[in-house]
Amino acid sequence: MFPEITRDDVFRLETERLWLRWPRAADAEEIRQHVGDPDVALMTASIPHPYAPHDADAFIASVREENGAGGGLHLVITPKNRPNEPIGLVSLHGADRRGSATLGYWLGKPYWGQGYTTEAARALIDLAFGITSLDRIVSAARPD
Repeated sequence: MFPEITRDDVFRLETERLWLRWPRAADAEEIRQHVGDPDVALMTASIPHPYAPHDADAFIASVREENGAGGGLHLVITPKNRPNEPIGLVSLHGADRRGSATLGYWLGKPYWGQGYTTEAARALIDLAFGITSLDRIVSAARPD
C-alpha cells in the first residue's frame, strides 16, 4: 500500500504543531502509560485493558514490521518541541483490493480536546491520498 519513501524509520510528517514518526523501542514506556489508562483503551477497538508491560514492546515491533513492508503506516504523534515524547498514535492499515484502508488513532488523555488527533489524521490522510492508490479511508467511532 505505501511506497518506499515511507518504509524507512527516518520517515516523518510535519504539521503545524506535531511530528509524526515511526514508533521506537524507546517509546514503549510512554505508550504503556497512555494506553494503560482505561479511558484511552475504552475509546479504541483493539487496545486491551489492562495493558500488560510487554504489550507495548510487541505492538512497536509489529507496527515497525508492517511499516517496513509497506502494508500500513503507523506513526506516533509527538509535539514538535518534544519529539521524543509520544502523546498518541495515528495509523492507516488493512488496505483491501477495493482501495480502502482503515484509519486508527489514540491520544493520551492529558492531550484530549486540543485538536492534536484531527491535525495528525489530516496529515496522514493527505499523504495517503497523495502517494497511494487508495480511493477510500474508513474509520469507526465508539459511541459514548
